[in-house]
Amino acid sequence: MTFWQYLRQQRDRNDWVGDLARDALGDKDFPRGSPRHARLQYYLMSHDACREARMALVQAYREWRQAQVGTAGTRLAPCQPALERPGENQKILSKNATRQMPRRM
Repeated sequence: MTFWQYLRQQRDRNDWVGDLARDALGDKDFPRGSPRHARLQYYLMSHDACREARMALVQAYREWRQAQVGTAGTRLAPCQPALERPGENQKILSKNATRQMPRRM
């Protein structure tokens, strides 16, 4: 499964990864063919994506890699818990995003 296919499957999640997936699905220029994390990060940064979007990409990429390696029988380091997002659905790939990350206690 490609990263793009994995990300499409995450669109119904109620966290930052789900937000990223929905935004990526609506963005005709999102790099669908590239599984390289650096290229995806560059794309987000060049489009002034907020910090949460970049963190969601890290989380989604880790989960995807874990699934890829896990199917081969090898374990990666455990992923961090999903980033919960407060409030209603909002685009996180916008230039003026002002969301705050939940505080860890």
